[in-house]
Amino acid sequence: LGLGGLGQGTRATDLALDRPVALKLLSSEIASRPGLRERFYREARAQARIHHQNVGHIYYIGEDGGQLFFAMEYIEGESVQQLLDREGRLPPERALEICRMAGLGLREGQRLGFAHRDVKPSNLMIDRHGVVKVLDFGLVKEIGQPGADMALSQEAAVLGTPLYLSLEQASGEPIDFRSDIYALGVTLHQLVSGRPPFEGETPIAIISRHLAHPRPRLELAGRHKRLRAG
Repeated sequence: LGLGGLGQGTRATDLALDRPVALKLLSSEIASRPGLRERFYREARAQARIHHQNVGHIYYIGEDGGQLFFAMEYIEGESVQQLLDREGRLPPERALEICRMAGLGLREGQRLGFAHRDVKPSNLMIDRHGVVKVLDFGLVKEIGQPGADMALSQEAAVLGTPLYLSLEQASGEPIDFRSDIYALGVTLHQLVSGRPPFEGETPIAIISRHLAHPRPRLELAGRHKRLRAG
């Protein structure tokens, strides 16, 4: 099903209940790196605690032959990034509805004390009924647990994807759920315009634009309305 920052996704069958599931696998080589094993468990536990129709559900976590894995809801559909790749850009009304549903899932996570920290189109899935589900809590942060977060952040000063990085993440400052709101705003800008608000040739160039450049305005085709990103 694809590769992520912490593991590989593959489709499988839950033999006990005879249903399709998505398996996320973390190889033994990656699991041996400091912090990543704990981060993998933290992702599964955080996502399992969020019971909401706009968040992908976790069923089981385990280990086999040194390989960590968890089984989660298999979503028959496509990611918002795949939709964007095919359509180029979306009508504002559809883009707003996608972000509204994602926001509801993120709000439930926030209610439980979690910040996702990696909101972007490829981490949002649309099922065959048109329901948006937030996935991939690999960088999830439990607000109020700074020690654990620092231990898992030793490999990189900045966590997240530069195109969608909040100002707090880019500056290495403490963050909360408002970073997810910023990333969702960046996602909305991309859905409407077809491209992120800030781009660059290197991650550092993109991050510097998030920090220093004014937010771009959008002219919507066929309308006299203007949207401000963020």
